[in-house]
Amino acid sequence: MPIPTSANFLEASESIIDFQNFDGTGLKRPSDLPAPTYESRKKLLELLSESHRVYNLLYSQELRYHNHTPHVLISMYYLGCSAQQLEKYFQNIVKSLLLWKDIDSLPVRDETWSEYIADKQHVRGYFDFYSEKSVNTKKKNWKLLVNKYLTKSFSDKQTGKLKRLLDGFFGGLMHTVIHLGYAMELDDENLGIEAITLATTEYNDYGLDKLMGENAVLTRSSLKKESDGPGDSVLHILELIQGDHRFDTGPVIIHPDQFFAGLISKQDLIAEYANKLVITQENLNQVLHELLHAAVLLTFTTYRDEDAEKGQPCYSFFLLHLLTSLHAIIEIWNISFGNQQAKEASQAVIVEDEFVGVVLDYWITFIGVYVFQLRPTFKESRVDVTIEAFGRNRQHMPAQNKVWGEIHQILFGDGTKKVDYDCHILKCIRCLLFVQEYLKDEYGDPSIYSKMAFMMAATMPGKRFVGFPGEDGLMLDIVGGGEK
Repeated sequence: MPIPTSANFLEASESIIDFQNFDGTGLKRPSDLPAPTYESRKKLLELLSESHRVYNLLYSQELRYHNHTPHVLISMYYLGCSAQQLEKYFQNIVKSLLLWKDIDSLPVRDETWSEYIADKQHVRGYFDFYSEKSVNTKKKNWKLLVNKYLTKSFSDKQTGKLKRLLDGFFGGLMHTVIHLGYAMELDDENLGIEAITLATTEYNDYGLDKLMGENAVLTRSSLKKESDGPGDSVLHILELIQGDHRFDTGPVIIHPDQFFAGLISKQDLIAEYANKLVITQENLNQVLHELLHAAVLLTFTTYRDEDAEKGQPCYSFFLLHLLTSLHAIIEIWNISFGNQQAKEASQAVIVEDEFVGVVLDYWITFIGVYVFQLRPTFKESRVDVTIEAFGRNRQHMPAQNKVWGEIHQILFGDGTKKVDYDCHILKCIRCLLFVQEYLKDEYGDPSIYSKMAFMMAATMPGKRFVGFPGEDGLMLDIVGGGEK
């Protein structure tokens, strides 16, 4: 079966497009979840175009934060919101953004392309550079352009070693890969240009050059096309990491820069655990499934038992990015290599031989973020405890064949309700819909994922996340794991 791409999405007429899809691979929505309309699709494309033309990819005085506008609009569209809600959410979210016209385009040329890598002040220059290159790309295949620059070698300023943008792909809290995932889902050239721009300005291997990248001496030598035997499971490795006090950093979450600076001296320790997971071309799908289920558990089951008993879950801002970035990786993988037709259509922004290394670098990032968040305990049973307590105090969860319809009602109402959710919430809820339909019953009853989505929708309007620097971690169940 051919995998639908954005060429279908961007160009198809109302009579052709399948509104039952809720992602780039053609997964179908539950029958109780309202589908998008042709009007909402038209509005989405209009707003994505305006976002691309008008608004900077980075904002704040230091250009520290990332423009999430495409991510949240696409997620809302696939969750079935109205065109009116897309417009209103867009007008609200762009209030904090910077305009392209208000930032200088510091010139980037072929001969200076590598000089400003990881320099956020050159974001407009790189955006213009890649936009011009895209116009001149043969067959206007934006994926070839992205692949060319992701894999182009340059000399790292700090180490003098030859590097590629792909070696620092998970910098900027993984927003490059997240953005690229949305670009692949819609096959959208504009989003692709934005993604490669972010790959350039957000490039960062966190100083873990012995672990990440094609020349990482502690990990890449273990990669093989075929496995010598079964490795350990993701969840068991995380349990081992949680109990290893060599990772202790103290009871308070420290600033990411300080944390990763300290992690550089622990690269051998991270490699010890990273190499326990066997990742090969032959088992890549299974590894992605394991990582996806683990990312869900870390995002949705790491709060305290006493909070579960009150029906009050909380969510780590940093752990949830493990889920949204892995969703993007899987979309890229399946759209590129999901069948022979996709492979022959040259749809790969990352070639098949590179993908094992990308997943390994993700796994290393996964370990790093888990340790950064003080290695909280994950416990799936908390979900049912939370649902039961929430039902006693506020609202019972509907029957399974009506739960996604109820989630839609909570989020969007009749299509005129103000959508009062942080953009990450809406992204995570669509991720859970993806996980439910993608993993099905591979890890038990798939209703666990809709329960998580229901609780997030019901408890998080207007609320903030946890897990930020300076917090003592007590909102997460660290059980002394961060002691020093």
